[in-house]
Amino acid sequence: MSSELFASRRGRLLRTVLCESGEPVEIRVESDARALRAGQIYKGRILSIEPQMRAAFVDLGVTHPALLRLDDLPRRNCPDGPIAADTVHVGCELLVQLSREPLAGKGARVSCRLALGGRRLVLLPFDSFRGVSRRIGDPAVAARLRALAAGLPGTSGWILRANGRDASLAELNDEARRLSARWTEIRAVADLTSAPALLDQAPDPMETAILDSAVLDRIVTDDPTDAERARACVTRIDPSGASRVECWSDPRPLFSALGLEHAVARARSREVRLRSGGRLIIELTEACVAVDVDSGRSFAGTDAEAVASLTNREAATEIARQLRLRDLGGLVVIDFLELGSREAWDAVLTTLRRALADDPARTAIAPENSFGLVALTRARSRAPLDELLTAPCPACAGIGRVASADDAAVRALDALANQFAVSGARPTRIRASPEVAAELRLRLGRDRAPVIPGTDGLVEIVGDPTLSPGVYRFEPARV
Repeated sequence: MSSELFASRRGRLLRTVLCESGEPVEIRVESDARALRAGQIYKGRILSIEPQMRAAFVDLGVTHPALLRLDDLPRRNCPDGPIAADTVHVGCELLVQLSREPLAGKGARVSCRLALGGRRLVLLPFDSFRGVSRRIGDPAVAARLRALAAGLPGTSGWILRANGRDASLAELNDEARRLSARWTEIRAVADLTSAPALLDQAPDPMETAILDSAVLDRIVTDDPTDAERARACVTRIDPSGASRVECWSDPRPLFSALGLEHAVARARSREVRLRSGGRLIIELTEACVAVDVDSGRSFAGTDAEAVASLTNREAATEIARQLRLRDLGGLVVIDFLELGSREAWDAVLTTLRRALADDPARTAIAPENSFGLVALTRARSRAPLDELLTAPCPACAGIGRVASADDAAVRALDALANQFAVSGARPTRIRASPEVAAELRLRLGRDRAPVIPGTDGLVEIVGDPTLSPGVYRFEPARV
């Protein structure tokens, strides 16, 4: 399976698309201007403790404090380790790592379980656990890698990433020394710094994309500086890998020339078509990501159960792809097509598990409930793609619907009648969107009409195309 990374920079904004076998599987949007990034290490100070939440708020030196779950703290102090849960107090300083960037309506989250990630290894400086990535499913390979992890230097914990399954012990030792040296530098800075302070910046977006990806056959970027960063990063991993990095020289924009601009646009659409004729409807809400599997034209056949089973299995594979592509996380609720047999449901859930196995993010699937819904969770550390590429609609305030002209006209007339009753009748102009203005004229019978008895000729209606649907305004008028 070929793996390619494409990166396009516009000013401080970097967009990357990871393609596997020619299909986009991950889209990321990173800004150099963003202050908080997952993976950053801070020396923070406890601002407050909320016992009922089992949490504390930590000052990182940025606008808003970050949330720290007290369950993330060890139960007792350990040598050279983080502060213990039973000794934490307001004003105490501690080392934390940003585990989740701020999301819409939610602040950042930090953890005391620090982890320094490399290409093949993850260093756990406050832990002694040594193991392998959950993505390594082969027991024989996992056992071999655990033996290698046990032989790594030092007393800190180590996790072998899936990218390191083919690495030699010498390569692992070399990366372990680099990560250990980086941790030593962080501790030295922490000892000389007062909280709050940033101790370790997360890798730049280009390096992060390379480190998080599997072996890349090709890296293409349209920015010379990013190309040099990519070559330096790849060379550290594989001294002969610099030739795989290309700097785009075509006058056409990189994403437009390769059709990736359309892929980014499709990743924002709420509807995803399936080859069987069905479709997915993906909705982001405050509580969860809701996915509805719609049969569409897929029931053209005669065997409804077989067609539903086929559509559900295809949907399961596509849902896993869309979650990773759009970077959707938290609770995901899927409404599959109804199936009659237990075997058919098991086949759908097996397909979903296999499709999610390739996802770098942690996922967990709950059995379907009595309503035929399947719930799963997907770990998230950053805002979803849709939140990064869009803004709430000023007309509908982000809910996706606006007031009807009929409702807006009724509310406008009621508000005006109330205003006249309280302050007295006076010449007033109602400025509204053309649709609402037309409805007002229809209800009043003419442009100037009494709203309440004795106000004949006091009201003027003006249609204003610059106003959003359902919006109206009152202005003084000369009659």
